[in-house]
Amino acid sequence: MQPSTPHDRATPTICARELSERYGRRHAVSRLAFTVEAGQICALLGPNGAGKTSTMRMLVGLSSPDTGSASILGEPVSLGAGVLRRVGVLIDGPAFVPHLTGRANLRLLWSATGQAWPPPRWTTPWTSPGSARRSTVRSRAIRWV
Repeated sequence: MQPSTPHDRATPTICARELSERYGRRHAVSRLAFTVEAGQICALLGPNGAGKTSTMRMLVGLSSPDTGSASILGEPVSLGAGVLRRVGVLIDGPAFVPHLTGRANLRLLWSATGQAWPPPRWTTPWTSPGSARRSTVRSRAIRWV
């Protein structure tokens, strides 16, 4: 973990500039703009479907806005941006993308770190005994050493 370093107080801690995101024809977020200064607390409030999660995902680089931009401590936000090493967020609890394999989900999550795949200490997944004989679907395990 990197030590916390001070930033220029004139630079907003979080800055959202005209963020917009659509899912098909539906606008999840439309031209949202705000800043959060050092020491301020910001809460996103609204009913289901108001765009709170979409906004948070854009602010931490987990999704790209259709228009607009976001920055943290004056640095542009994108997947794997260095400034994100100083950010911790848990959005709607941990979840996996259901149509991806376990390995693909881990690779997707790892890509947010901006580091090369595979992660250090990764060992080759193994196939459980007998699974190849039982069916074409194989049980796989991932081991971290």
